[in-house]
Amino acid sequence: MIDWLSSKVATSMVVLVISGSFLGLFGMQADYYRSLELEDLADAVSDLVTQVDLLTCEATVEVNWTVTSESHGLPRAFHGKAYLIQFTSERPYLVWEGTRVAGRFFPSPVSLSNETGGPVVMLEVPSTIGFKVCSRPAWEEWGLNHHVSIEALLRPQP
Repeated sequence: MIDWLSSKVATSMVVLVISGSFLGLFGMQADYYRSLELEDLADAVSDLVTQVDLLTCEATVEVNWTVTSESHGLPRAFHGKAYLIQFTSERPYLVWEGTRVAGRFFPSPVSLSNETGGPVVMLEVPSTIGFKVCSRPAWEEWGLNHHVSIEALLRPQP
């Protein structure tokens, strides 16, 4: 009787260990695919800035999530939760639930400004607010050049 009971307990333990291993494996795969999706979203932010950068004229593109859930193909939420975009002069980073991924590099360095217009090294924009990408021509010593800047939109006042 004890042999029968101990074999059932041992079998149950093996089943629990194997089930836990499969659940862990599927959880790791889900995290991997979510980070790939987040990377695609970061690349979409890079592509938007690159499109404005490639225009050799004065242009402004405003991504505003305060009014709508999607702006210029960029969603306000990722898997139902807001995310944070961190812009540097070279590329954007997206942060969502502790995961930080990098987007593609911008074709040329961009200048960053906060809500008040002051220059910053890293601009953090929550996906509930938005940002503005501006391209403007400027005369340099050697001829006409254009500068691209990214500004955070003003936070709505309650």
